[in-house]
Amino acid sequence: NQPMCLAAFNNKLYLTFVGMDNSTWIASSNDGVTWPQQPTRIFGPWQTNQPMCLAAFNNKLYLTF
Repeated sequence: NQPMCLAAFNNKLYLTFVGMDNSTWIASSNDGVTWPQQPTRIFGPWQTNQPMCLAAFNNKLYLTF
């Protein structure tokens, strides 16, 4: 398993992680306590075994891995 990544952007917290099947996921929270029961899969069927990282810069949210 890869580590999760957390970033603050536009008054929300964003969390990304790589799933057990190497799929990529993102979720957001308005308060840091309440999170969706089902995160959103990103990049469709694309998979990775590398950790992802988020960063906010110049009013944009960037994802790297």
